[in-house]
Amino acid sequence: MLENIWWLIFGILIGVAGGYFGTRFWMQKQMEKNPPVNEFVIAEMMKQMGRTPSKKQVAAVMRTMEAQNTPTKSGSSILDKVKAPFTKKK
Repeated sequence: MLENIWWLIFGILIGVAGGYFGTRFWMQKQMEKNPPVNEFVIAEMMKQMGRTPSKKQVAAVMRTMEAQNTPTKSGSSILDKVKAPFTKKK
């Protein structure tokens, strides 16, 4: 009985380690194939929409995107503030 418990614990540890490293490898592979959005990508998207982007416009879009993804001083993101008016108070 005790041996079965040890095998169970061993299996769980191997599964967690395998899952961590497998997910890490997969995420690195995905980041190489689909890199994060940068100034070049934003400029290309604007060109595809028929606009000729200036450096100022591209910088403004980057600032907006970074502000949306950056947590505020309280530790919450901008999405939490958007959801706040629609949540019920207890």
